[in-house]
Amino acid sequence: MKPFSLMWLLIIVSSTVYSQTLLIRGRLQPGRSTGMSSVVVNDTLYKTHYKSFLNGDQFAQLRKTLIKDSLLFEPDSTGAFYIRAKLKDTLYFYCLNYVTKKYAVADLLKRRNILIRLKEVPCIKYKLCKDTVPRKTYVFLGEKVTLKALPDPRYCEVNGVLRIGMDAVYLATYHIIKNIYGKYKKKYNNV
Repeated sequence: MKPFSLMWLLIIVSSTVYSQTLLIRGRLQPGRSTGMSSVVVNDTLYKTHYKSFLNGDQFAQLRKTLIKDSLLFEPDSTGAFYIRAKLKDTLYFYCLNYVTKKYAVADLLKRRNILIRLKEVPCIKYKLCKDTVPRKTYVFLGEKVTLKALPDPRYCEVNGVLRIGMDAVYLATYHIIKNIYGKYKKKYNNV
């Protein structure tokens, strides 16, 4: 009977340890002075945003809800942050124009000081669009198979002018049901 009781005790203790929230404090570089930055538990904000294709107002409301629920924290101007998370959670560190990093809470707790340094996203040279008539035109009746939101490009500043892309970029795969105009031979195609 004792082994059975010991097993239940171990289950209760281990579930209690893994369900406790811990306070994680640290510093994010660059801090908020460079723009919007945040620390998110389990990538909750961006998973929801990109799966649901939220508009600006819906995205702002989701941010407010996650802040209220303590799943998102915005560092101060020095980059200092504190957030509550469970031992099994993962923290995502975001900053506008910087590469996102993620760390398991268990790994962060092993550090003496938590300092997260993000690398700047390299900029690309802006090229003006040339509106031309396409040489080949395809018209088809299709069914969307996948749709993935891609990050907006970050353009380099030229002569003091910063260009900001205002169009969302997506990668989609379609199943072509019927060719209407032109010839497209493959069954699955990226458009």
